[in-house]
Amino acid sequence: MLGYADVFINIIPVIGLLLIGYLLKRLNFFKRDTMEEIKKLVLNVSLPCLMFLAFYTLKLQVKLISIVVVIFSLCVVMFLLGKVIAKVLSIQNPYFPLIMGSVETGMLGYAIFISVYGIENIDKIAICDLGIAFYLWFFLVPILLNTRESAPKPLVIIKMSITSPTFIAIFFGIIMSVVRNFVPLTDHRLYPSLYELVSMVGNMTVPLICITIGYGIRINLKSIGLPLKTIIFRLILHTGFMLLINKLFFVRILGLDRIYEYALITMLSLPPSFVPSLYIRESDTENREYVLNTISLHTVVSIAVFILITVLYR
Repeated sequence: MLGYADVFINIIPVIGLLLIGYLLKRLNFFKRDTMEEIKKLVLNVSLPCLMFLAFYTLKLQVKLISIVVVIFSLCVVMFLLGKVIAKVLSIQNPYFPLIMGSVETGMLGYAIFISVYGIENIDKIAICDLGIAFYLWFFLVPILLNTRESAPKPLVIIKMSITSPTFIAIFFGIIMSVVRNFVPLTDHRLYPSLYELVSMVGNMTVPLICITIGYGIRINLKSIGLPLKTIIFRLILHTGFMLLINKLFFVRILGLDRIYEYALITMLSLPPSFVPSLYIRESDTENREYVLNTISLHTVVSIAVFILITVLYR
């Protein structure tokens, strides 16, 4: 278990990179299109390489599949609870339940987890993130498409999901993880060079992600009411579910190593997914402002929450 000083010192690089990104924005260092191209590089090249490594090094066990199912179910439950909360409190924004149910592991979670627990443990958060990925691909995106189209085609959604670089990287990572148990890949002359290449590209992910996130932070204090409520509800519910899943499911039922518990703590401290913001019409300024404001504010809050819960968790 780490103390406040240990966690804070380990996470300083992430905070520093976020600040660098934010300062670069204040200085108008990049054009908007440039940052979008960098983000495209991360999502289509470096992050898939990191995901491949995570699942390539994963020691596959049948019980780990249950983690994917539980995390997927958690996201669906959070979405449904968002619907209930919105109805009870008369929250009219249609994106409130979507924000409640989603988690942004890929664009921030890996950076935080790697900085504190090391890249050698990346497979622990990756298996949790797989449940998030299935939720995004097969639950959240169809709902988002329905806000723009009258009837999204299931085959189109499936094609979008399975052809995404991240999905392909995860698939081949799992395949190669199985293959290496039967074929001595490490004995091949090219193995060290190819592994180093993928590692170098994957290692670009954390700094580039943090800088782009920092660059994209914008908090509008005039319309902070609903974003603040959203963050409070998410963190309260996530904390309760984190304790339930960790203590009952991870420890008593699966008997997993403690590092899996910290992987879940990291994940449930994170802000909502950036995916909903990609599907909001440009003309829908009110909803776009709510989603982006919530993500930006939650990003700042998440780091403090992560440090606090990580240190206090027993």
